[in-house]
Amino acid sequence: MPVTSCFFLFLFLLSVPLLADDEASLDAVFKKVVSEETPSEVQKVLPVAPASPAPKPVVIVIDPGHGGKDAGAVGFGKYREKDLVLQISKKVALEIKKIMPARVYFTRQDDRYISLADRNLFARRKSADLFLSIHANASENKRARGVEVYYLNNATSEAARRLARRENEMGLPGAEEPLTQGVIARMIQNASTEESAILANLIRENLVGQLKRNYSGIHDLGVKTALFYVLVDAKCPGVLIETSFVSHLPEAKRLANRSYQLSIAQGIARGVKSYFEGAGKRGYNL
Repeated sequence: MPVTSCFFLFLFLLSVPLLADDEASLDAVFKKVVSEETPSEVQKVLPVAPASPAPKPVVIVIDPGHGGKDAGAVGFGKYREKDLVLQISKKVALEIKKIMPARVYFTRQDDRYISLADRNLFARRKSADLFLSIHANASENKRARGVEVYYLNNATSEAARRLARRENEMGLPGAEEPLTQGVIARMIQNASTEESAILANLIRENLVGQLKRNYSGIHDLGVKTALFYVLVDAKCPGVLIETSFVSHLPEAKRLANRSYQLSIAQGIARGVKSYFEGAGKRGYNL
């Protein structure tokens, strides 16, 4: 509306006696005129910053050891590794999803036998960013106890070689590829050794720390290496976690306790989160 028209409209309105309702009408007309002539700042279209993209969920494959006809280690006639590690694995998945964006898959979700080769094949098919194999330890020495984390490489000790031999034999029927020198060489060649070592140390640190906050007598056996067939060809960093000993009665009882299982799961989940938080800083592309 031209300025001259606004002026005469304004004079005309002033010359008419106003009631209360008329004052409200005049006020509305005035506001309309002003708004048409001079747009206010709030009416101006301002650029909107694009929303930050949500973090891409990582893909984690959790492998509960043994299953089906393979009970794994059995302590005191009733503490079966295959049952305990399945319970722990499910808690690990829940704890991971609580604290970070992740898609979590299991190599088994019930009591069934799956070969070692099929376990890491499953990880490849899921394009896993991480592979976690959950186990419970055992020893002829009934006083042996503690938590240890392994990644794939040459065995650090005779005890590590024996453990790897036991785990490998349980999941390698005669029809599968034997552990020849060529297979062992490929195991080392295909392992993400450096990243797996970082992952193993972070999980050990967080797992032991979490257990010590809630329980006494936690024994830290450290990070070790061995030739575990289940870690072959997963094409991503992977570790095998020995959560405690079923052959040590106090630890076997703890492994069957839900609170102890939850503490294990929380420690592992925090170690996994710490690993991914540092991956970008190290320049490691998932």
